[in-house]
Amino acid sequence: MEANTHRVLNAHTHEVSELNRKVSRLEDQCKAFDDNANKVLSTVESDIQHLLSCVDRRRAEFNALDINLDMALDRIAVLERLTNTQDDAIKALTAHLDSMEGWLCHCSSKGKGCEV
Repeated sequence: MEANTHRVLNAHTHEVSELNRKVSRLEDQCKAFDDNANKVLSTVESDIQHLLSCVDRRRAEFNALDINLDMALDRIAVLERLTNTQDDAIKALTAHLDSMEGWLCHCSSKGKGCEV
């Protein structure tokens, strides 16, 4: 009977050893998966930081463009006011010249005198 017990114990010992090897392989696989997951997360985090810096840079560029646009719009408004003022002055001068028709002297190039 002792031989039978010894054989059963050997079989169980062999099964336990095989299970220990499988557990060891699974632990190694889990560690490798963990390492890969950490690398992926690190890469993703780095990419996110890079994208955030790009967004911040673009936001600063847009803010600068917005300021430049506001300044340009202010300049355009000033130029429009100046143009309107000049147009008004030209219209007033034209109206004044039209009202003076007949009062202006049309001198000939030969100096013969003035025609009114």
